Amino acid sequence: MAIRIEHKRFVGGIEGSLSKLGTFFLVLGIIGSFFAFLLAVFSKEAVFLLLIFVFMFHSIVSLILLRGFAEVIRILKKLANIQYGGEISKSFAAGDVFICSECRAIVGEKDQRKWCHKCGSSFENLLTK
Repeated sequence: MAIRIEHKRFVGGIEGSLSKLGTFFLVLGIIGSFFAFLLAVFSKEAVFLLLIFVFMFHSIVSLILLRGFAEVIRILKKLANIQYGGEISKSFAAGDVFICSECRAIVGEKDQRKWCHKCGSSFENLLTK
């Protein structure tokens, strides 16, 4: 029988502010790019097209960096058993990786050899499933 586990989620802290600031810079960059586009259309100046790129590049880089800094703070707070705001991002498995149990070398899934290319250990009993 399963039991219900309560998980509390906290908000706030500097990590929450950094994430919000990154989103603010993204919105600001989109608005700035829109106005730069309008200026480029109505003034027929190519300089404003470069300004669109600058606004978008700055806003995307700011978003990535600020959210990355917030993620680092969350991880450090979790390691120190301190409450942190938001959630730590998770990665998902992209597939199976086969490794040699002796030397920990990565072995290709479709590799037809019956031995490790690094240490020479045999995979004979593992391949006959």
